[in-house]
Amino acid sequence: MTRKAVYYLLSGPSMLPQLVVSLTTLRYWWFGNVLVYAYPESFDGVKRICEDRRLKTQCRPWEPSYRGKNDHGMERAKVVQSMHD
Repeated sequence: MTRKAVYYLLSGPSMLPQLVVSLTTLRYWWFGNVLVYAYPESFDGVKRICEDRRLKTQCRPWEPSYRGKNDHGMERAKVVQSMHD
């Protein structure tokens, strides 16, 4: 059985306002699971957003294994891969 979910990976706190807008809009159309993975520097903000019960969202910390050029793209692939392990 395949469980469908929407996953976000947030690397920096500058994207927190966009996350709120995206989650709010998503909830108009998607009623399934939503998980937000966050780098340490943005986890506290993401945690506060996920505490809003209207968003029905879970948050989890994500420690990047690499910091540098294209690190976000590489980490996104790892998040997806971790869902299948």
